Amino acid sequence: MTEGKEIRFMDPHEVPAPEGVEGWERMYSPSYLFTPEAEDPEQAKYESERLWVWDSLHQPPVPWPMTTDLYDTTWWPRLNEMNTNVFCLPPAAGIDHRMLYGYSYLSSTPITDPKLVQERAKEFEKRAGYYFANWPEMMESLRNRHMENAKEMEKITFEELPNVVEETDVTSYKGTYCYTEMECKWRRIVDLWEIGFDYHFEAFNIAHAAHLAFSDFCKNSFPDITDDTIAKFVMGVGADIYHPDEVVQKLARLAMDLGIRDAILQPGSFSEVEARLKETSEGKKWLDALEKEKYPWFYFTTGYSVITPMDRSWVEDMDLPLVLLREYIEKLKQGEVIERDTAGLTADSNRIFNEYRDLLQEESRPQFDQLRALDRNTSPHIEGHMFWFECLHNYQIRRALDELGAIFTNCGLMNEPGDMWYLRLWEVEELIKDYVRFKTTDPFNGRPSSGWYWKKELKWRKETCQRLTEWRPPEVLGIAPAEILDPFYIGLWGITTEKIAIWHEAAAFKPEEISEMKGFPAAPGETEGVARVLVDVSRIGEVQPGEILVCRTTAPSWGPVFSKIKAVVTDVGGMMCHSSIVSREYGIPAVTGTGNSTKVVKTGDVIRVDGDKGAVHMVKRV
Repeated sequence: MTEGKEIRFMDPHEVPAPEGVEGWERMYSPSYLFTPEAEDPEQAKYESERLWVWDSLHQPPVPWPMTTDLYDTTWWPRLNEMNTNVFCLPPAAGIDHRMLYGYSYLSSTPITDPKLVQERAKEFEKRAGYYFANWPEMMESLRNRHMENAKEMEKITFEELPNVVEETDVTSYKGTYCYTEMECKWRRIVDLWEIGFDYHFEAFNIAHAAHLAFSDFCKNSFPDITDDTIAKFVMGVGADIYHPDEVVQKLARLAMDLGIRDAILQPGSFSEVEARLKETSEGKKWLDALEKEKYPWFYFTTGYSVITPMDRSWVEDMDLPLVLLREYIEKLKQGEVIERDTAGLTADSNRIFNEYRDLLQEESRPQFDQLRALDRNTSPHIEGHMFWFECLHNYQIRRALDELGAIFTNCGLMNEPGDMWYLRLWEVEELIKDYVRFKTTDPFNGRPSSGWYWKKELKWRKETCQRLTEWRPPEVLGIAPAEILDPFYIGLWGITTEKIAIWHEAAAFKPEEISEMKGFPAAPGETEGVARVLVDVSRIGEVQPGEILVCRTTAPSWGPVFSKIKAVVTDVGGMMCHSSIVSREYGIPAVTGTGNSTKVVKTGDVIRVDGDKGAVHMVKRV
């Protein structure tokens, strides 16, 4: 940032509205909206004087109200409580959220009082220190709690209510029946979802803090060290989120060993493959191995780091892992190694670490060793946490929404099951109550009384969301602080003091005028190739071998595509975001947090990616 110069972006209250979206605010929580200046000038001033960054890291392709309620308005307090109230991170409290025309904006809350920072540092050392000292035990407990929570969610199902209950319900003095239970089950599954989000952030935040502590030590000890080099110190550690891919690799090798590869490679769906395999003892043996691996690893999802109606888990559609399985078998047929070279990555990491360790004074080496060991111990959870919540829990809540959507459509409350995603979370209970009133009042000739309202309202919401989808929000709003201190702003979203200055300068140019983009040197290496620009995960199948992936961000489900691309460039993300970590593990160059790569680059453009310097150069435009 230019010394002494305040950087201003557009005021969030002055952003022109997209055409035809009047009334959009009623689809979202009032607590999530920017405050009208006429209603509360003091609160509006507070918002105008802060820096707000569009959270494209978690932005779904459509701003569904249900997604916003399930994710944004839920992870907001869950992440913040861990920072502010539980572990007492010293430099920052929570991350504030606002919604603008269906798009989420974040604003860090730094703690600037030195005395308060010191007090919180003491608490953080005690509380996070206990977790760090007992990390393996804690992680086992956390995984078990995630699975137990998800299993309880799985037991909750929603079916059409009967006109008359079973006689055994009466003669067993049951007392409460399926009509009341339907309402209670919805509240319970939402409660379990909230609990899962607590687990989601329980160790995630402090794992980031451990990495930043190591990073700070490195930068203070080696003034010329790069973020890319620091990241290399933790290469090869792996993460739970990679395990579904590793299971498929294992099954591919087993298919080769059992001599059943051709039965799998023959055209057809997974159901057809399964039928062929059941005809032989070797095929049955392979299917038994698959069945043992399904839970929990085949709950892997195709979605974003949020929840959407487009997501699908492998357990729902076995054709998804079948595509990957066939790719690995074909590679094995060609004599290729399909596994990541974890041992090689670890050896390279240790070699680089020892080279820097030799530069330190003897008395500094123990701390260097300790911080690096802590980072390698905790960093797998930064990536792996997404499996235990996004995969296991997303599936269960989405399944419940699908079941209720079918029921509400059949009884005339909505036009189609997908309309569920245009409801607010609390409105689901309203529809359940109307459905129960209909089933207990006149199930033989009646129907719910509010269908006329919901069909009209949800039609308007769908049309409005479509208009919002066609709008591109500004990346940054408000006034930048003198310095960005929040560890999550920096590590996860890639928002730094320097990055804000670069974005501000880039805003003066049209996308077609930009020939170079700057970002984080997220994974080393330099390469040139044809760009494939994706802003929608549903089109990931279009990625061709040898292309350079350019996107807003990546999520766990994008993992398998890393084995066939040459490099990754993202709009958002820091050194510890998904794109950065996975690129380092797969050994391909990556530049994250460019801010505008999906605006500047078009599919077919030839670009050069320098993962060592964090630069992307336009070579040839289509």
